[in-house]
Amino acid sequence: MPRKAKTKVESKPKVRKTATKYEELQFLGEWLAQEYLSVELNYDPLKDHHAIRNNKLQSCDGKDPNGRTVEIRTMTRGKTFFVLSKEDLESFKKAERNIICEYGDTNTIGMWEVLDLNIVEKNKQLRLPVKQLQLLLSFDNQEFAEKMRDKG
Repeated sequence: MPRKAKTKVESKPKVRKTATKYEELQFLGEWLAQEYLSVELNYDPLKDHHAIRNNKLQSCDGKDPNGRTVEIRTMTRGKTFFVLSKEDLESFKKAERNIICEYGDTNTIGMWEVLDLNIVEKNKQLRLPVKQLQLLLSFDNQEFAEKMRDKG
């Protein structure tokens, strides 16, 4: 008896209405880069940081005042390094300028620029040594630091 051919049903990508905690964490760092480093984001953070932003339609987060493409990540660090995911690394390679917004146990937030993207692989981690970064600015912001710790 011949088998019936399966028909493939076309479906549209599902658009989420709310951001994940990780996406909200990234949004906080992008907002701070916009405010403190004059990065012009590719989206309006007051309107688009949910459904439109979740689909990451743009190739990078925004542009700096000199027109260079910028990718921003929000994360904590180990003693001497930041741990990147494969996705972080791929995004960083596509941008002309990379910024890491660092948060931790205190209310101090640091904005770092990646000067050298040479990664050290250790213990199945992609590590970016702090010595390859330059601290652009450090400031205290209790509200954002608490939000970042809550999302991270």
